[in-house]
Order: sequence, then structure tokens, then C-alpha cells
Amino acid sequence: MTALKHATILVVDDEPDLCDMLAFEFRLQGSRVLSANDGDGAFKLVQSQRVDAVVTDIQMARGTGLELLDRIRARHASEPPVVFITAYDTALSPIEAYDRGAEGYFGKPFRLKDLIDCVQRVLTAPSVRWQHPPLNQPEVCIARQWPSLQAAGNQRAVAFGRGGFALSLDGNPPAGQIEPGQPIAIDIKFQSGPIKAIEGAGAVRWLVEGRNSRATCGIEFDYLEEACRNEILDWLTTNPCRPFIPRLA
Repeated sequence: MTALKHATILVVDDEPDLCDMLAFEFRLQGSRVLSANDGDGAFKLVQSQRVDAVVTDIQMARGTGLELLDRIRARHASEPPVVFITAYDTALSPIEAYDRGAEGYFGKPFRLKDLIDCVQRVLTAPSVRWQHPPLNQPEVCIARQWPSLQAAGNQRAVAFGRGGFALSLDGNPPAGQIEPGQPIAIDIKFQSGPIKAIEGAGAVRWLVEGRNSRATCGIEFDYLEEACRNEILDWLTTNPCRPFIPRLA
């Protein structure tokens, strides 16, 4: 049984045709679907009914998707998951969306399969969704070593979220070798601390060129090897995070 089976999905968009199309697709997956045409109406549904995931537009007349996200995250740091669908010219960037607590970001037009897969993924508990290695090893690997996660944070090199992490690339690999959506291997070691390694694979969710050619990227976890997966799950239990993938401070 998939995570979408019997899940309640709230679809929020001021385009009725798009709402109907998304509702149809989620019902095909066995989901119960609620609909709203603005953020204010959507939040009332979140308050009054069980909602397992929210798929929302950003630009709406009465209560934007970002305002909806903030109101939801003020109630709970991670539930329900919120996935944005938005026009390309929106002022909200993927880095801000993930940092504010969204679990997904799709520019219109988008592939329905990608959206469905994203909602399915974020409805699956991390202990389960991080278990399965990729079928093909990613071509690009990020390899690093620091004394500890805290030391890496103090250097503004790594910032942890509940779904992934932000990383300073420092030219290795060059920013030109990665792009949003790309699968990437992860081999990061810490000499001490509660997390000794981040070993596995992920997907690049955002890439930002910074000052003096310092680039940062946000990586969502797709797979973590067992030892580090358990360490990270334990760390997240005692260090709950609102950002899904944070920005570097």
C-alpha cells in the first residue's frame, strides 16, 4: 500500500480547472481530496479536518500559499507537509520555500508524475524513505570531512534540516557541475559528535551562486546508509527542525 492510499490531500489553487485536474490524479492514487481556492479557506480546512498533505499555489488573492505555509508551520513544525506549485515568475525562490518549511517546489508547467511522486515521498516516514539505495550511482559526489557537525556549522559550511541539508560547495565540485534536480552522491565524514557521517544519495533542490564565487546548494536526502541514517534520525528527534532544507546563515 502506498502512502497516498487513503491519505487526505488538500489542493489549493485559484484556477478551478487545475484544482479539478489535481484532485482527479490524487483520487486515482486512492487519496481523499479536499479543495480550496485561496489560503484563507485552506487554513480553515486544516484547522477543522485531518489533512495529510497540502499542495498549494503561491499567488492567490485571499491568503497566499506562503502565508498558508507560515500559519501551518506555526501550528506544527512538520505536519502536514506542504508542496508548492507556482508560476516561474513568482518572487518566492526554492531556497526560501524549503527554508520556510515547504517539502516541495514545482514551477508551472510541471510533470504530474513528479508532483505525485513528491507527495508520496514526503508522506513516507524518513525511517522508510531513506532506506532504498538508488538504482544507478550518481555521477557527481560531494565528499567532505570536518571535526564535527557543530564545527562545520560554525564555519557556515553545513546547515541541517529535517529533510536534507545546505552545503557550501567551496569549488568542489564546481557549481557548474551540478544543477537543481540532479542526483548526487554524498560522502561526508565527521570525526566526532552525534553524527559521524552522511553517506548516501540525494537530489539537488536549489543552487545559489554567492559572493566571491562561493556557491551553496540544498540537497534533499533520498537514501542514507543504515548507520548514519539511525544517527540522523536520533539527532532529529532531539533537534526538531522547521526548515525542510535550510539556507546557510
